[in-house]
Amino acid sequence: MGTDRRPIGVLGGMGPQASCRLYSLLTELAVADYGADSNDSYPEVVLLSVPVPDFIGDDQKRPSAVAMLQDRLRRAEALEPVCWGISCNTVHVVIPELQPVTRAPFVSMIEEVVDVAVGLGVEAIGLLSTPMTRKYGLYREALAARGLPSLDVTDEQAETIEGVIRDVLSGQNSPAQAAVLGALGDELVRRGAGGLILGCTELSLAFPQAAKPYPVIDCLQVFARTLLDVYYGRREAPACR
Repeated sequence: MGTDRRPIGVLGGMGPQASCRLYSLLTELAVADYGADSNDSYPEVVLLSVPVPDFIGDDQKRPSAVAMLQDRLRRAEALEPVCWGISCNTVHVVIPELQPVTRAPFVSMIEEVVDVAVGLGVEAIGLLSTPMTRKYGLYREALAARGLPSLDVTDEQAETIEGVIRDVLSGQNSPAQAAVLGALGDELVRRGAGGLILGCTELSLAFPQAAKPYPVIDCLQVFARTLLDVYYGRREAPACR
C-alpha cells in the first residue's frame, strides 16, 4: 500500500484507556478491512495523549485545557495529518475552538455514530451516556436532526454510568460493572429502543457487547472505521456538520 499517505491524527488522553483501544482498533481493522499484513501497509497514526485537566462542566478549567489542546495541534501541524479525531465524545464540544488552529479537518465521532444508528432502520435508539454528554445533548440533538428518536437513561442511571467510567479510568474493570451496564442497556430496549449507542468511549471497554441480542453501536469501532476509510482513500475526510 505504500508509505506516502498522510497520517491519521488522534487527539487522545481523555481518557488514556479509550485512546489505546482506538489505536488497537485501527490496527485490527486495518487487517480485517484493508488486508494490512506488513509494517508499511498499516496506517500511520499520530496519537497525542494529552493529560488535560477534567474540564468538561468546569468553566474555570476549560480555558487552560483548550489552550493545551490547541498548542499540541499547532506542534503537530508539521506532520500534515489527513484528518483529526478526538477519542472522547464530550470533548467534541470544543471542536469549534480547535479547528481554527489546524488545516486538517476534524471528523465527528458523533455524526458517524448517528449515521450508523439511522442505518439500522429502528424506530428509536437507546443512549448510554454520562451526565455531561446528556447535558450537552450531543447525541440527542444529532439524532433528532436526522429524525431518529432517542431513549435516554435517568439522571440516577447516568451517575451510575459515570461511576463505571471513573473505575475504567483508574484501571478497575470488572464483570460486575459489565453486568450493571448490560442491565441498563436491556432496560432501554424494553422501553422501546431497537438498538443501543455506547455514548462514551470508556463504555467500549466495559459493556458486554457480544452477549446482546440487539444491535450495539460501539462509538470507537465506528470511529476507527471512518478514520481508516479516510486514510486509505475510500472516502474524503468529512467535516463536522
